[in-house]
Amino acid sequence: MPCETSHTYTSRPLFTKTPKKASDVPLATIRENCVASLRQLEAMDPEFGVFVTLLCKPNEKERGLLTSAENETIDTTIEDLLFRLSLRMSNRNGNSNNNTLAACLHVVEYLLRKYDIHLRPKTASTMILVMLPHHEEPYFLRILQLIDLANLPEWSFLRPFA
Repeated sequence: MPCETSHTYTSRPLFTKTPKKASDVPLATIRENCVASLRQLEAMDPEFGVFVTLLCKPNEKERGLLTSAENETIDTTIEDLLFRLSLRMSNRNGNSNNNTLAACLHVVEYLLRKYDIHLRPKTASTMILVMLPHHEEPYFLRILQLIDLANLPEWSFLRPFA
């Protein structure tokens, strides 16, 4: 199954559902959702297209098999993507287009499943930073629950909310 598919993604990202339901969905399906979402975002900002090539390789090695330099490069790319997503999640008025928000969350979901961004301190911290403006949204709480805040002293004040 090629990475650049025209598959239409599900309406809600799975990480916002129960962990059991989310784990039942194959990574290939989540990757297809991510690619479709990045293509949708690319229509608004061409810079999103590069992330399909960089992060959506179907046969990418697991992070534990990569060198520290390779992992650092991936982390930097992921941080760049997270900051770009944060700009699209809300418009100037603080409101978000539901389709754009869903697309952004599908990309985050893929990053969580494929790259374990919630387990790596650098990317977990960046994810909290870019999601903080959405602290009133249910997905923010779910993201906090996925991250081990004990390993991130700069975010320890959020522990009571996770």
